[in-house]
Amino acid sequence: MQLQLSVASAQEVSAFASICVEADGTGYNWKEGQWNRVGFAEETFVVRKIPVERQYNSDNPEGCAAFSEPNAIEVDDYARVAGCYRRGKLGAKHFSSWCSEFYTKLDSRWELDSISCFDSMFGEKIAFEPSGPFIWYSVNSNVSAKPKDDYKDSLKVSHGQCSVIEN
Repeated sequence: MQLQLSVASAQEVSAFASICVEADGTGYNWKEGQWNRVGFAEETFVVRKIPVERQYNSDNPEGCAAFSEPNAIEVDDYARVAGCYRRGKLGAKHFSSWCSEFYTKLDSRWELDSISCFDSMFGEKIAFEPSGPFIWYSVNSNVSAKPKDDYKDSLKVSHGQCSVIEN
């Protein structure tokens, strides 16, 4: 998807939604005191950019909280811009968070290259092109040899393809 903007008004990039379907995933499950390599069933993710007019509205449960750091950083012909996205697995609860949009300047136009969203609380990251490839991973920071109830969240990495479903 080729979106054009001036970095100064990057958050005015039109809202869109992409559906991202895994092609393959692998990882580890914690069982009986050790990590065991497993394959995972393919999952589908939905990622939706929240329109600017809805991002900062405290009455809007889909919006993102006010952003406290610079929303745009431009270096030569590359830029990173913060954007509000609502995302989650298909059929599960979705949540909003700030993501980084990466742009390249081509012939005086800024074009969106990719988007990267990281959730530090749950250790999940998705990096994707709105109509192109994506990678997703989930990491677990619990390094205890004896976790409570012998449970740890799984470790997983996957890849697949995204398609814009709504402009």
